[in-house]
Amino acid sequence: MTELPRAELVEITLRSLGVCGAALALALVLGLPLGIALGRRQFPGRAALVAIVNSGMGAPPVVVGLLAALLLWRSGPLGALGWMYTPTAMVAAQVLIALPLVIGMIIFVVRQLFREGRLIRERLVDYVRVGWLPETDPRAMSRLRTRLRALWHAVFAGPETFLATIRMQRAITELAYLRDGLTRGIIDETGRVREKQLLTKIRSIRGKAIIEPEGRAAYPSLRRRRTGALTAYPPPSYPGPAGLGGNYPAPSAFPAPTGLPRGAPAAASVPLGQAATQYSEVDPSWKPPGE
Repeated sequence: MTELPRAELVEITLRSLGVCGAALALALVLGLPLGIALGRRQFPGRAALVAIVNSGMGAPPVVVGLLAALLLWRSGPLGALGWMYTPTAMVAAQVLIALPLVIGMIIFVVRQLFREGRLIRERLVDYVRVGWLPETDPRAMSRLRTRLRALWHAVFAGPETFLATIRMQRAITELAYLRDGLTRGIIDETGRVREKQLLTKIRSIRGKAIIEPEGRAAYPSLRRRRTGALTAYPPPSYPGPAGLGGNYPAPSAFPAPTGLPRGAPAAASVPLGQAATQYSEVDPSWKPPGE
């Protein structure tokens, strides 16, 4: 038995993982919208498409591989692409195998979600009529979008609110299924005890949970917060422009210039700098130090 070189073994492993990952990703991209459309919508030809999907789920992989080979052969319809014996051909064959499985599972999940919403809406009305639940619960809990939004809002409201919201949705869903069983007569008196427990639990966590969210979620602020107050430095005691270590205008503690004309502004309001209208007083006896 010949042992493969390590580099060749690594290359084969990575190529296999790449082919499988690409086929799975492509099957999910194609299968999710198709499955949601087939599960939610009613249109002509839907039953035939669902039958084709179910047949593809039970098709043997050998048959799917043979079909892919006939399509990609040189004399086949897609022979001009030149994909035969290439990783692209392997990805295409695996997509044909996985796509019916993905579509079938999505159809089943979508049908179950809509069936559950309809069941919650119809069975919780009985508790609304007797006043045990508010009128907003059946409408909010029967909509998948509202329940997902409630969970999203609860994530940013804190762990206690998030856990209470999950428990609330689980309790109401279980209560709806329990009421359906009681109505059909397939649950005995033990279900009555569980019914009272669920109603008590719903009443106790209602104030903490988010049932029907409104507006936007309480997203955390990304602004940088100051850790403490800024240090208040005392103002300087000599005149000068603001920002360079002085006050502008000059404080009134300095003596006002003499010899101002009549009607001239006071010292505190005398313009300084480029807007000055007069020169400052200069001491004629001043000279640089040391001279």
